[in-house]
Amino acid sequence: MPLSLFSNSSSSLSTLVEKTRDSRAKQCDLGFKSLKLIPDSFWSLQHVTRVNLCGNKLNALPDDIVHLSRLEMLSLFGNRLVSLPKTISSLRNLKYLVVSNNMLSGFPPGFGSCPSLVHLDASVNKIKELSPNFKFLTTLRSLHLSHNELTQIPEEIGNLTKLHTLALSDNRLASLPSTIGGLTKLNQLRLEGNCLTTLPKELADAIGASVAGVSVEDNPLDEGLREVMQSAGMGGVVALMRRLSYEARFPLKAAADE
Repeated sequence: MPLSLFSNSSSSLSTLVEKTRDSRAKQCDLGFKSLKLIPDSFWSLQHVTRVNLCGNKLNALPDDIVHLSRLEMLSLFGNRLVSLPKTISSLRNLKYLVVSNNMLSGFPPGFGSCPSLVHLDASVNKIKELSPNFKFLTTLRSLHLSHNELTQIPEEIGNLTKLHTLALSDNRLASLPSTIGGLTKLNQLRLEGNCLTTLPKELADAIGASVAGVSVEDNPLDEGLREVMQSAGMGGVVALMRRLSYEARFPLKAAADE
């Protein structure tokens, strides 16, 4: 019995859905079918765990997505989505969600209740802000929000302590919250192409030895940071932030050491 049925077969959409249902296939691939609407029969595939709807012309994802209760991976890359349904938060088994290259302005209320989500890619959209509910996505390991319209990151980002990758490049960020220092498992931090003039000293706690995975190019960093970057690279910046963090925590000892 096959584990997947791919959309590059010559079958019609209805036949493909029927075969997926009858074979109990775990994956359904409807990518690049120029779909504007998802056929009603699709919601009967309650056994599928992976769904590909990439490269279509979908303006909306129906609330019916809740019927796919076993879904673990959902890819909606390259559609025309302007929003996501509230019911997506009810997908308790969803681990991988890709909604990049759409027209999303944000996430639905209650989105933080996805208890299994480990990978979220919402890059290349029009997202302006993140809800504080993001603090409940504590299972996330990779968060991709590059090429959006974010002007700030909520302090609650510090709750996502399992993050290994945080991509925030090409937004409009003028600052980062000090709570980013709580992300001690980060090995990739992309910040290039923002409006950052300085970096929080707590950032040194987050990136640790993973200096090579940090990118802050194309930001209007203040002169002091630019000079350190030019002379000692990112490693020098991290060393500076660690010193500033130490002085802030132990001002008397730092003064005595001088």
